[in-house]
Amino acid sequence: MILLGSKSLHLHLKNDQERFDRSDFDVVMSKEDFSNFISINKDFIKKMIPISNNKYIVHLFKSKLNRYEIEISFKESSKWLLD
Repeated sequence: MILLGSKSLHLHLKNDQERFDRSDFDVVMSKEDFSNFISINKDFIKKMIPISNNKYIVHLFKSKLNRYEIEISFKESSKWLLD
């Protein structure tokens, strides 16, 4: 799984809390990781919107709302360039 975007930056720099709270997690993961993510979080998923055949917007609510933009990677995707 690869975490991208402002959430990733915040985790490294520890700054800009307001932007962090408004933003989403941009994640690239395998189909297997996605299935595990859904299984683990099934009780917390409030909304899951398919954007395309391999992209989803997922809203989870545990102690607060967390938004995820998830891309399921296939061998042709850029994720494999990082391996």
